[in-house]
Amino acid sequence: MTTSDWAAGRPRGHHYTVAHGVVRAIALQQPTDLAAFALAGLLDELLGRIWQGEGDKLPEEERLAPDGLGSTLYWGPGDEMLAVMAFPAPERMTEAYFTAALFPKTLEARYFTLEFTRTLDGGTATVVGEWAKDGHLNFGAGPEPTAELFVQRIGEMVGLQPWVWRDPEHYASLRDAARRMLGRG
Repeated sequence: MTTSDWAAGRPRGHHYTVAHGVVRAIALQQPTDLAAFALAGLLDELLGRIWQGEGDKLPEEERLAPDGLGSTLYWGPGDEMLAVMAFPAPERMTEAYFTAALFPKTLEARYFTLEFTRTLDGGTATVVGEWAKDGHLNFGAGPEPTAELFVQRIGEMVGLQPWVWRDPEHYASLRDAARRMLGRG
């Protein structure tokens, strides 16, 4: 394998830095901030600002369009919150299809990834991972890359089922409080 072959297999810096770096750091170090943006319905805006900011640090040819960037909020059986974030289509190993910040009823969060990988025969697959404070954990083969199957897998891993999407009107008082907390209400 030549150096250029190896470099071509590395994740694209823009993609990896946002999903595995910046958003992970916010989820694990400032979970109440990320939860507030998610509850307020402002997580897509935050992701867009992060994507743009990280792209601005890169040469033009290394910047990626934010196509597919977005988020969906799910609720667990005890009103636990799961903010699932979608990223532009991954092309290289370890780039994330999705990440998810799980907010149990504590001030801490867990941060999961559904990553693109290749099989030994050259096919494509997914891997489920989790970033913890002391490093990255690999939980092996993941589901097909859909938000619903990723959410289901997380639920199985943490012992919380079912997860449901709720109309934002269902949690309007929380959304309004989060917006006020962020100076947007």
